[in-house]
Order: sequence, then C-alpha cells, then structure tokens
Amino acid sequence: MTLIQIADQLIKEVQGGVRSASSKFSREYMYSLIHAYRANVIRAQFTKSSRIHPTWTQQFYPEYSKDLQDDDCAVKFQVPPSIIMSKTTNGYLYIGEVGGNCSYSQLNSRAELATYNQHRVTKDKVRIIYSDGILEVYGNTGLKMVRVDGVFQDPTKLPTYNIELDEYPIDNDSLNMMKDMIVKAELGAEAQTPANFKQDVLDASAIPSK
Repeated sequence: MTLIQIADQLIKEVQGGVRSASSKFSREYMYSLIHAYRANVIRAQFTKSSRIHPTWTQQFYPEYSKDLQDDDCAVKFQVPPSIIMSKTTNGYLYIGEVGGNCSYSQLNSRAELATYNQHRVTKDKVRIIYSDGILEVYGNTGLKMVRVDGVFQDPTKLPTYNIELDEYPIDNDSLNMMKDMIVKAELGAEAQTPANFKQDVLDASAIPSK
C-alpha cells in the first residue's frame, strides 16, 4: 500500500468510530502518526527478533554540496535520520561505495574518531560518523558520491520516494499492528492489542534516542 492509501484508510476508520471526526484528521496529520508509529513497531519487532525486514529499508544517494564542505579532513553529506533500533544499533545498514561492494567503518563518537586518526594502520582507511543530519566521511577527501541503505524515520524525506506510487516501507504484519495502534490511540477505544506485543512496544519506546 502507498502512504496515501494507508492514511485514507485510517482516516476512514477513525471517522467511522465511536467519536465524531475532528478537523485534525487530515492526510498530513495522519502521515505524521504513521511515521511515528511505524518507528515504534519496527523497534519492537527488532527487539524481538534482532532482524531488520528488507521491506523496511530504502536506498539513498545524497547529493554533494559545496556549501556543506567546511572541513579539510572530511567530506560532508546531508542524510535523513534513521530509526534507532536499540542502544547499540542504528538504522543505517550500509554506508559506502555506490556499487555496494565496500562499506565504510561507522564510528560512534568523535573520541573513537580521534583514536582512529592516531594509528598509522587505520588513519588512512575510510571511516564515517553521523551527527545531527550530517554524515562526515574521513579518509577520502575527493569523494563526491556515497550510498546509504537504511531504515529512515520519515521515508518521504528521500527525494526518490514517490508518495503516490511507491509502496510504504513496512511489512504486512507490522502494517496491521501499526494501524491497530493508531486507531486505538486516536479513538480512545476499548480495542485490545496482543498483550505481548503491547509490552514489546512499551519496552521499545523506552529506548533513548542517540
């Protein structure tokens, strides 16, 4: 299903529920709910299985911008944020060469980056760090293209995503869970979600953002 189809279906369900429809139930409002609840469901599913469903992922090729280049040691790209799966796992599955055959080393902190730079063996290898929407690539200052495969917080932020035609990146089971959660939350109804899944969502929601 496309994002528009999912949103329209949810709006219809909410407006046909026990409470009268509110003007807030626009597509744009529903889009924001879908993105937020999708993230919750995906985190819960990952917590249960430690696996990332291929349907959740998208490929992104950030454009090189001269305006971002303010560091002689790194090449910077603007990249939409991913869903944080756990305290130790982000949603970037691959960041590297466009062909997909060479992944760059992802570093978690600037302290780790400084450690890498102090060693002769590792300082010339390509490594990356992500912070506040900016991907910094060290070890190849001539780089102009990079590929990012990830589970993004808002799939529509990718310029190649067609909201009217593209399938929304969520598997069928997670889609049904997400829709049930949204309808329940918006109607305040007595509808029940499975107890074990509900607990998973509560646990996943407690995961702090990086």
